[in-house]
Amino acid sequence: MPVWFRPPAGKAVPVPYAVTGAHGWSGYTVSVRVRLPATSAMAGVIGRFGAQDLNTKRFNGYELRVGGTGSWQLVRDSAGGGRRVLASGIASGVSPGTWHALALGLHGSTISARIGGRLVARVTDGAYRAGSAGIESNWTRVQFRGLTVQ
Repeated sequence: MPVWFRPPAGKAVPVPYAVTGAHGWSGYTVSVRVRLPATSAMAGVIGRFGAQDLNTKRFNGYELRVGGTGSWQLVRDSAGGGRRVLASGIASGVSPGTWHALALGLHGSTISARIGGRLVARVTDGAYRAGSAGIESNWTRVQFRGLTVQ
């Protein structure tokens, strides 16, 4: 997987992400603490990462993304080009320059999202049953601390 320090030139600029684990992982919770430097920043956790398209812009998997304004989305992404928002909202207490806990739980077809320890979404979706875990940002200088997969 390519790693860039700045966005590459071109129209299809991928979101930078890093994954770890095994393709066979299925029932787990991935969590991390993030510090967003600005309201324009975005950070996220990835679950059940699988197939990736050729330009690395899309992949099969789930994402919990939160922005510096507190806006969040729980997304099912697809290497085939489709992206479906499963849930979204505004999390209170999220602001730039402070640390926030993100957690994405994937157990069977139940997917749960937590921000700051509060459950913000619980949905049912069985599109992806297994895959790696990871983190992502939007090219801003997001800081990550304490990534765990349990």
